[in-house]
Amino acid sequence: AVPNFGPVESVLALWSLASLKLSDSRYFQTIKVRAVDQISSMPFRQLSLLAWILARTSSGVAVDYAKISLAATAMITSSRVSLSQATDTQPVQEEQKVTESTEKVDESDEEDKLDALLTGETTELEDKKVDGVEKIIPRSLSMLFWAYGKAGMTDEDLIEAMLGLAKDSADNFDFMALTLLVHGCASVGARCDERLRVFLEAAEKRLSGDDKLPILTLKTFSCALGKFRPTGEMLVLRDRLLTTAVGQVLERSKGNLSPRFFSEILFAVTHVAHPPVQQVARLMEHLKKSVLSFKRLDILLTMKSLGRLYAQSDKQNFRPHIAPALTLVLSRVEAFPRLISKRDITPFESLVQNTGCLLYTSPSPRDRQKSRMPSSA
Repeated sequence: AVPNFGPVESVLALWSLASLKLSDSRYFQTIKVRAVDQISSMPFRQLSLLAWILARTSSGVAVDYAKISLAATAMITSSRVSLSQATDTQPVQEEQKVTESTEKVDESDEEDKLDALLTGETTELEDKKVDGVEKIIPRSLSMLFWAYGKAGMTDEDLIEAMLGLAKDSADNFDFMALTLLVHGCASVGARCDERLRVFLEAAEKRLSGDDKLPILTLKTFSCALGKFRPTGEMLVLRDRLLTTAVGQVLERSKGNLSPRFFSEILFAVTHVAHPPVQQVARLMEHLKKSVLSFKRLDILLTMKSLGRLYAQSDKQNFRPHIAPALTLVLSRVEAFPRLISKRDITPFESLVQNTGCLLYTSPSPRDRQKSRMPSSA
């Protein structure tokens, strides 16, 4: 039997079950239905946490997010919730312990680490209300941004309301909260316009004032920035932030990046209008060292990135760095034909020809078998 949980208890029970990887259980599904039915009576912090859980476990449907949107938007527009003026105080040392290694990191690993960082503040803090207004910390708001980005749910009214609530408190957001906010906005296709300027400027302050930010958070921030399509001054600001964040990743990791981590960072760099040649050279050196461990998706994303960089080589001297790296990537493909097919490489054949690299220079196993057959057979 499932206890008759209230709105807060239901969300905390879901969090516990999700943490135990039990989101497919009947118990989880039953409590989820009860939680969704009680959305209208939930505090904002529990709404945010519920959205995070639904997105993290892929258990939410459009109707669930619509209910959360209506409730959250109503709370913000009716001034029933406000941001605490205190800066998030999660110790940087704790974040570093959780995210100090980038070895064998993929998206699910990263989300597990984000879960670990957010668990304490979302499940242990007591509700704080002043004159009937709920006080929330910045990360509670940022989690809602992230959840909608993860689920691919766009609600312009909710985004507008949350940005409006947060704009005067951007300096109170720590770097992880800013990263979650930027990631959510980028994932739902929000415009990188003046609404986001204050948050990007706050992130720039964090980047310039702290050279020990968690590497995983820096990577997430970089990839999110790469999704935006800003113009004018916002483009300059975005590119400056992206270059700085990637520079910190390379400096902190000392080249110790997993294939997926590296390929995503490289792709993010290609969105900078004028990537620093030295930064590109460092990335190519890392590619040469790690290409033997690349899998299919890593190779495809890396090839796409090399193509984007080559397109900029007329303006910047990337070609001497790109050609040797591309040769090694193609050698990896040729050595393991089952890893990736020639058809997958076809879109990049013009790049291969332009850089002077050889594509499939050796005969395939099938060709060798045919060559051994007697001509009279």
